[in-house]
Amino acid sequence: MLDIHLLRDKLDWVKERLALVGCDAAEVQAVADMDRSRRDLLVQVETLRAERKSASKDIGKMKPGDEQERAK
Repeated sequence: MLDIHLLRDKLDWVKERLALVGCDAAEVQAVADMDRSRRDLLVQVETLRAERKSASKDIGKMKPGDEQERAK
């Protein structure tokens, strides 16, 4: 099993080494591309979560009611 950090940091070297055992470079590149897509999607998810949290706080501030009840 390969460490994903090795694949990220030394992609060309990994391709060369795996070619020695019969692994196609296109397959290695596909894995690297999927990893990049996954990391990009994680950034998007975290951004959306932060926006949702901020919106929830704003909505909570707009609700009428006792200030002490909301502080709990």
